[in-house]
Amino acid sequence: MKRRLLADKLSVGTGSFKFSLKAYPVFLYVVVALLLFAFSWLVRVNLAVPLFLLCLIGYLKFLHRELGHPINLLNVSFLYVIIIAASYGVLVNDLPVFFIPFALVSMLSALLFSDRIVTFVLTVASAVTVAYFTPEPRHVSLLFLTSGMLSGILVFDARRRNTIINTGVLVGVVQSLTYALIKHFHFVNPDQL
Repeated sequence: MKRRLLADKLSVGTGSFKFSLKAYPVFLYVVVALLLFAFSWLVRVNLAVPLFLLCLIGYLKFLHRELGHPINLLNVSFLYVIIIAASYGVLVNDLPVFFIPFALVSMLSALLFSDRIVTFVLTVASAVTVAYFTPEPRHVSLLFLTSGMLSGILVFDARRRNTIINTGVLVGVVQSLTYALIKHFHFVNPDQL
């Protein structure tokens, strides 16, 4: 009851053009969506990528509302920007794609948020976005998803540095195995991947 009275007191405007604080998150989401689409259009990124990211953000917000614990999207978006900037730096300098720190975003999100859902959503979002910028998007997205999910699982609730180092070594081995399987073992159709 107190919350409703407070929302009524904080309403701005009259008649049908009343803007209350209840509508503020929706308004903010629409503004962020428009800015994201405008930025993507300016840098010539396919508009399917920001649409995918907005769907993931909406899914994350809805899921965490259902589970009952809030999430700070500013921290999640900061991790996302870190991996995109690192990937862009590697690709612009003509370094091999495998210099991109694939497991970084998953390990950091698992350690910082202690939430498997956030780790998975951030891994998927980063994999799709980074794969868009690479010459072999299917290979990179498969490597990114495999190493991201594995590192997110293994480093979850890690309390010692040794666990994190062992996770990094194991993820590197799995990445090498995944790369070998992608490049050299086509059983059905060699031109498929």
